[in-house]
Amino acid sequence: MAGGPVWYSDWGYTEPGKIHARLTFNPYFEWQTHLMLGVLNATP
Repeated sequence: MAGGPVWYSDWGYTEPGKIHARLTFNPYFEWQTHLMLGVLNATP
């Protein structure tokens, strides 16, 4: 399948005979990372 067209789809969805890729952009990545680090670093 080298050189074949790439087919973009949702995560986990595939079809036989196709080369799959998932390309996403999370505009909230920085905010989400900051929030999660705060949760993980919190002391009870």
